[in-house]
Amino acid sequence: MGSQEIPAISNGLYPKFANFGKIIESLVNLSIVCLLRTHRSGFGTKWFTAVNSKQRDNPIERWENILELKETAREFDSETPPDGLSSFLEGLSLVAEVDSYEESEDSITLITLHQAKGLEFPVVFIVGMEEGLLPHSRSMENELELEEERRLCYVGFTRAEQRLYLLRAFRRGFMGNSGPLWPPDFFVKYHHPSHFRFTSTGQLPTPKISQC
Repeated sequence: MGSQEIPAISNGLYPKFANFGKIIESLVNLSIVCLLRTHRSGFGTKWFTAVNSKQRDNPIERWENILELKETAREFDSETPPDGLSSFLEGLSLVAEVDSYEESEDSITLITLHQAKGLEFPVVFIVGMEEGLLPHSRSMENELELEEERRLCYVGFTRAEQRLYLLRAFRRGFMGNSGPLWPPDFFVKYHHPSHFRFTSTGQLPTPKISQC
């Protein structure tokens, strides 16, 4: 595609945009570890110099943070299906919140079931108790993975000290499609209804009629 096909881009700027596009394309299929390695090889000395600058506070601590980021990326690549950079960054934001969690503070903590291990809260909300989310759709055809999802769900249950709320949607839209949702099969099998109090905020939504 030439610059004449994009009026907003001048002839002088087009080569720079084209080069940037090639860089993005070359990074799309890289693992998180390779992305970091590419970043270091591309910026190398400048990156280290900026971190180690006397103008910055705690340069050693900052460098240790970078090394920890590399190790976290390695663990992410080895243990997690390749969901990409966005999932990695989302996980980092949740980890940061867990690391800064203070039990004495009156606050809401948003974490995954994996990160909840070892923690306890007066009140716990587990959102997405639906087939396809918990257990995840990728685990439903594998007996071992399904059992791991069930254990993970139990971990979430036992984080609650006083109250436990399990939330699910009746219908959820995804990629332009929507349909009715059901509670996890393993939840229905292993937990008697008398152990819980069921409430609903309303009925199934009326399907929308698409308009031309």
